[in-house]
Amino acid sequence: MAKLILTTLRYVTVDHSQFVLSDFDWDDREQPPMGDDDAPGVGEHSVRIMSLIHDHDVDVKVEVWDAEPPASKIPLLADTVFTSRSGIVVLDQLMGGPAGLPIPLGAPGRYSLRICRLLGFPLEDRGQVELSGRHDELETYLLQLWPQL
Repeated sequence: MAKLILTTLRYVTVDHSQFVLSDFDWDDREQPPMGDDDAPGVGEHSVRIMSLIHDHDVDVKVEVWDAEPPASKIPLLADTVFTSRSGIVVLDQLMGGPAGLPIPLGAPGRYSLRICRLLGFPLEDRGQVELSGRHDELETYLLQLWPQL
């Protein structure tokens, strides 16, 4: 049975409808590719996560597990894999914002990443959403990471 190693709640600024989960020693010359629509753009050491809203702040819960965790009740957006050279990741604003606080994974290596997103509005209203000062009102994300075996 999978064991939860770490859970942390962070907030990140979504910039141009995206934010990035990257290795701690990631270099911006290694920009992850653009994803199609809601699909994440997966680079070798970073993942571009797409939002339905252009610019706003969101809450992101990050869970690090020792093996594949049980499915979340939060709707699944995507599953992918990436490599962490340092064994530490950060959540970053796309366009030059400050790097987020480090999130330890345990060791360098290949990691599975499950991206879940809960919307605070009906999907069909996404072009008419009013921005709010609350991070958790429009979208919240759950990122679950575990080592590839």
